[in-house]
Amino acid sequence: MRDEATTQDKHEAGLLEPALVDAESGYRYYSPAQVVRAEAIAVLRSLDLPLAEIRLLLRDPSDDTVVRVLAEHRLRLEERLSEARERLRRLDELAYEGRWTVVPETDAEIVEVRLDSVRHSGVDGRDYMMLVEVGGRRVLNIWIGPTEADAINYRLRGIERERPMTHDLMANLLRPFDVDVARVVISRFEDRTYRAEVHVRRDRRDAVVDARPSDAVNLAVRTAAPIFVAAPVFSVHLTEEPPDNAVWYELVDEEGAILHQGWTVGSLPLGRLESHGVRGQVTVYEILELTEVGERRIRGRASVVSREQRKMDVPN
Repeated sequence: MRDEATTQDKHEAGLLEPALVDAESGYRYYSPAQVVRAEAIAVLRSLDLPLAEIRLLLRDPSDDTVVRVLAEHRLRLEERLSEARERLRRLDELAYEGRWTVVPETDAEIVEVRLDSVRHSGVDGRDYMMLVEVGGRRVLNIWIGPTEADAINYRLRGIERERPMTHDLMANLLRPFDVDVARVVISRFEDRTYRAEVHVRRDRRDAVVDARPSDAVNLAVRTAAPIFVAAPVFSVHLTEEPPDNAVWYELVDEEGAILHQGWTVGSLPLGRLESHGVRGQVTVYEILELTEVGERRIRGRASVVSREQRKMDVPN
């Protein structure tokens, strides 16, 4: 048999050597046995079998080798089929939703934080949650409502309610449908309001849900989701003016990490300071040194003497 396109392709791939090559014309000639071999190669190539595995089968066409190589290739094809089905599913979803992307991306760096505490301001009686940078010193305080503050504290203290609260219901609704809360992000500050995002995931599909920071953090503490803050948010300074006799203070430990901060009316004396969190959390600090660092701003070196949770009645 003289050279044909199919046998030439196999020759160039190193799978089939011609029986004879005409020195003048360059034509390649193949024996009947080689034609049968070429047909077998064509079948394997039609199955998208890699060249290396075709060569292996040509060298060792034993039953064990054939069964093993074809079984491994079947698994690869099944994985590719599964990926193709997933792409088709996503394509159908995007076509149905009428938009190009499911998850918006943000260019801002995000910083992981931990929920340090929820506290009660002695100046204006409001509650705020204190988020502290993991492995760093940046702190973000966000005012929240008393209901949301209580919900966070109940969860942190392990208090079980007779009936689920709103944030418990939010978390409970996600579990039966295998929806994971991947993370929550305090994403931006707009119109004098902090904005947050809840990133959820199900079956490799990601989505982002707009939320209030207090609701997002409440959901995070119920699902063990990490909390992040977009780096530019740390630089936000609210312009609400405290009372004329109020002083902003920061208490730091020996390494400079912030222990406590807030407004206090009048001077801040050396010695012990008792800080009351929302609904019964009490921390006692020993203030060792105070330094004025600006107008109506004080920085103090302190240590934690004790923390305790005082008993309180919890309504159902």
